[in-house]
Amino acid sequence: MRVKEAKKYLDHYDDDDEIMIAWWDKDMATHDTEEIPWEEQVSIIDNKMDWSGTHGDMGSCIDNYWSNE
Repeated sequence: MRVKEAKKYLDHYDDDDEIMIAWWDKDMATHDTEEIPWEEQVSIIDNKMDWSGTHGDMGSCIDNYWSNE
């Protein structure tokens, strides 16, 4: 995603709204950007990543926290 797209998506939120967001930039790349260019890594994640597992993991984390309290 390009930064301008993220800004447009977030534009409808109030400045004081709380959201959960995760992002990675080139400095945090998990693979060598000389071996696999950053733009290609972004494209792979944008087109191939199934984020439903991530959302499920977040829900499990919250459930586990509250069940241990």
